Amino acid sequence: MQGQKPKQGQQKGSIEGIVKVGMIVPSLGKRCGISEYSKALVGEIERLGCYIKLIPGCGVDVAARVLECGLNVAHFQFEYVLYDLDLLMKAVGRLGQAGIYTIVTMHDFTPALTNYNRFIIQGFSDIIVHSQQLARELLMRMAPKGREKIHIIPMGCPSYRLRNEQDVRATLNLGSGPAIGFFGFTLPQKGIIELALAFKELRRDFPEMRCFIFSSLAPYASSKRYLEEVESEFTRLDLWEGVTFIKDYLPEEEVVQLLHAMDINILPYHDRGFIGTSAAVRTLMAAKKPIITTDVPFFSDLDGEVYKIRDANPRNIAQAVRLLLGDKALRDSLVSRMEEYTAQNGWPNIARRHLELYSEVT
Repeated sequence: MQGQKPKQGQQKGSIEGIVKVGMIVPSLGKRCGISEYSKALVGEIERLGCYIKLIPGCGVDVAARVLECGLNVAHFQFEYVLYDLDLLMKAVGRLGQAGIYTIVTMHDFTPALTNYNRFIIQGFSDIIVHSQQLARELLMRMAPKGREKIHIIPMGCPSYRLRNEQDVRATLNLGSGPAIGFFGFTLPQKGIIELALAFKELRRDFPEMRCFIFSSLAPYASSKRYLEEVESEFTRLDLWEGVTFIKDYLPEEEVVQLLHAMDINILPYHDRGFIGTSAAVRTLMAAKKPIITTDVPFFSDLDGEVYKIRDANPRNIAQAVRLLLGDKALRDSLVSRMEEYTAQNGWPNIARRHLELYSEVT
């Protein structure tokens, strides 16, 4: 994707006139949260008049593309699984030799991958993270003089005009009973089996309750294995009754409309030692319905916007659902805080913060 070219007559020194960005996304075009995040960010940056290109790949070929296009900023979107460290080092090294400003957005962090972490800290001009917790982890490993390169920019929040809730419920054949929802890739840390166990318990109190799981495969072998485990456990433990499991990869706006028909949406993640930020919870927030999450690092950037439970124990999930269904004031408070957060951190504001950072260093 190519951004708008600088307009004639723009003064040198304006953001539009000098910044030309290549955003490197190894998983571009795949069913991947980083790909979707990057496309959303680039779209908003383009609307602000910046020249920007999405560049797939992760090796020296990426550096060649940046240089061929005459770009002066190379912005890497990073998750460990997306990059071979040697190829990444060669690409960043070549760009540095050519005088190109290199920046990385670090979407996840684990202390165990020390070689990756050392290179991220030392090899890039600046580092963007989405949460205070991830920033603290990096700062603990940095010399004092390098700490100014850390920038906290929240993950952007989507916004859609919501359809009439009752109309959407009708399309889902929902009656008057409550409904709970889940959205995200089918991965072992997502707690889908625990959610189904909690739902089975809740059906004793709410026989008409329905559970909708919107979960497609991620492009990893672990995702396919976990789906097989989920389906096996659902059958073994008799968890299918009242559950609708939609495995199609749906457009984000469609998912938001479906989640808007739920009474409560739930992300019962497990803590697997990774520190990151959830894109899925921002999709849920766009639906403007109360959200339950576990108290794990993926949600450390959120506080009163979601209702947090200690862990993904099915009893904890069920207890939280009962509490929220019986407390309208709490539900309204969560949605109000959520709306404030999404307004402050909508994609247009997040794009502006990126442009401000680019302009400071070019």
